[in-house]
Amino acid sequence: MIAYVPQHHPHGVLTVPFTITNHGDRPYRYDITVMVTGAIDPGVPQSAHISSDGMLPPSTTMATEINFESRDEVPAQDINVRIANIDKRGPST
Repeated sequence: MIAYVPQHHPHGVLTVPFTITNHGDRPYRYDITVMVTGAIDPGVPQSAHISSDGMLPPSTTMATEINFESRDEVPAQDINVRIANIDKRGPST
């Protein structure tokens, strides 16, 4: 998973774009927890969850994004995005 530069929008919305790539040799479902610090209060993290759209086939990349609340005056360079957890699940056998 790769997080890209956050995009600050009017009305308190911060969008963080991502790509999820399955480098495995079989399909996997990805459930990811993302932490953002500095969007509303410096040092106070916000968390959000994102999932792949079902099972992601091998060697496939999926683009997605997460929206967070933010202050309108916060520039994107003051935002810290951290991938806190990635849960990768294969098909049931």
